[in-house]
Amino acid sequence: MPCNSSSDTPCMPPTQGSLWYWSIRAVIALVGAIGNGIVIYVIVSTRRLQVPPNWFVMSLAVADLSVTVVVAIPEFMCSRYYDCDWWDVKVLYDVCLYASVLNLCAMTFDRYLSVVHPLKYQRCLSTSNLIGILAAAWITALLVPFPYYIALRLEYYTAFSVLQMLVRCLLEMVPCVLLLATYLRMFVIARRQTRRVEQQRNQLRFNYNLHAKCMTSRTNSSVRAVGIVVGIFISCYAVAAYKGWMNYVSFVEVDQVVVDIARMLYHVNSAANCIVYALCRKDVRKEVKIALCGKMTRVQAFELRAMTHSSIIA
Repeated sequence: MPCNSSSDTPCMPPTQGSLWYWSIRAVIALVGAIGNGIVIYVIVSTRRLQVPPNWFVMSLAVADLSVTVVVAIPEFMCSRYYDCDWWDVKVLYDVCLYASVLNLCAMTFDRYLSVVHPLKYQRCLSTSNLIGILAAAWITALLVPFPYYIALRLEYYTAFSVLQMLVRCLLEMVPCVLLLATYLRMFVIARRQTRRVEQQRNQLRFNYNLHAKCMTSRTNSSVRAVGIVVGIFISCYAVAAYKGWMNYVSFVEVDQVVVDIARMLYHVNSAANCIVYALCRKDVRKEVKIALCGKMTRVQAFELRAMTHSSIIA
């Protein structure tokens, strides 16, 4: 239903079709498509990268690529050329966006376990558990939009509002809180490990434990990545959470500028994830360099890959 002054029905504002808006969106989409596409390619094509942490990275990249391609293209066509039912577009939006959110949470949980419970991590993250976590994320994202979409079509607007409230609390607000709490916990653990290693280095100046230093470096790298991702996620979803609550829970219209910014930030988040959490991984980053350097000799490629061997589980 289009937006109006009534508060009796849900408000679904369309995406504007202005050239300036879609020029910005095109740049964001290009960055997201190239970045996520490269990440998917190097992980699928490089056997040494096919380790549990990178499967979480790839699943997130697939989800973010779907936001860029599966959502953005129909949204562009509907805003510029066709008179579409924007509620159908919203279902597509929600499936892809919630897949991105849930895969981001799954990947952050993986990094949390590796930092806070490293011994349990090696035992617990079996192939079956990995598949189960990723499957749960995707199946949940696929199923979540349909109850409130059915309520909308049947004109059960009170039920629609309640379902939207639950979904927005569980898949937008709760992830923000959990991701922030996860980052703070990882930060405390990383600081503690760094201090312990510094004490060991001061006590054993001539026989310093290089393995401990390496592990601390990996931990700090994971914590920094989580911190950046959490900051981007909260920043991008804050406006969208406000806009969604007003439109779909309170049935109140918001300014078109807020709508434009909210939908743009969804895509910024998807484009940024691959840069921060995938391309910042040493093993993935070096394989990307190999994939992009067509003139690299086999010897150079072997030497570059050899440098990544010790950082694959980082």
